[in-house]
Formats: sequence, structure tokens, C-alpha cells
Amino acid sequence: EVLQPYLIPFLYSLPDHGQQYQIAEDNLGVHCSALTTNFYRTHDITKLKWLARSSDMYPVENVWHMLKL
Repeated sequence: EVLQPYLIPFLYSLPDHGQQYQIAEDNLGVHCSALTTNFYRTHDITKLKWLARSSDMYPVENVWHMLKL
């Protein structure tokens, strides 16, 4: 519902039709689902390898405890 109408036109608007770029997503279930994985594979979209639950990769995670006080 989101990838086809928004991501594909955006990628085709980039130089080289987005072929030299990678998608960066976290490991949220919807980002790793079979449906999403197949969509990326079908459209030859490369996904950046991302570590699960790495606070180094998500700087804002280090601030949440301060905001909750």
C-alpha cells in the first residue's frame, strides 16, 4: 500500500533510477515480512543490512530514558 505508490516513483526520480542506492529500515516486523522482502526482490531494490536492537544505530534510543523521567 505504501511502497508501490510512493517508493517506486521516488526511486525512479533519482539518478540511475535508484539503482546505486540502498533502503535503510530497522528490523520492525513489517520491514522484514515476506511480503516486503518479495517486493524488494521483485523490484531489484537493495536493503541495507541493519543490526537488530543496536543502540549505536539508533542514537535517539539513548535519550528515551531521560525523556521518561
